[in-house]
Amino acid sequence: MEKKQINLIISLVILLLIFGLFNFLILPEYRKIGEKNLEIERLEKQIEITNNYYLFSDKSFNDLMASQWDQKKELITINFMSSPFFFPKTQYFLRNTASQNGLMVSNITNSHSLPIDRSQEPFKDKIEGPVKKTSFNVSLEGTYESLKNFLSALESQTRLANVKSISTSSMRQKSDILKFSLIIDFYSY
Repeated sequence: MEKKQINLIISLVILLLIFGLFNFLILPEYRKIGEKNLEIERLEKQIEITNNYYLFSDKSFNDLMASQWDQKKELITINFMSSPFFFPKTQYFLRNTASQNGLMVSNITNSHSLPIDRSQEPFKDKIEGPVKKTSFNVSLEGTYESLKNFLSALESQTRLANVKSISTSSMRQKSDILKFSLIIDFYSY
């Protein structure tokens, strides 16, 4: 009996040693392997997301190039660049557009450029970058139909313009000719 008990005790000790080795040596390494596999999956997903982003960016860039964006951008950019020539160019644009639509310009004045982030504009949080607003006070003379055409021309041009107010008064000597006073905000960067 003693031999059976000794064999049983030895078997139990061996079994406990195997269980202890498994718990203290093999199981932690197995957990590390599981953590590494999760990290590998996370990195693979991150690589896939990054590759999808670059594919989307490349596709968008190719679409822009196919639509000849460079030429269109140059046409638009010159209208928004805040340079020493911004005020005279905008005044020339207003005079030219008014005369093309049958209006006579009697006076144009402008305010200083004000950064949008310091203005009271409700959309200032949606604009990115150093966008500035300049108000132009324009005094015009002409018919109501000419003013309507002028406003349509402003709406269809590439500059960002916002007509803030329009006031009118009639001229005494000519009944169909009206005086208009407009405040137009132009945006630049």
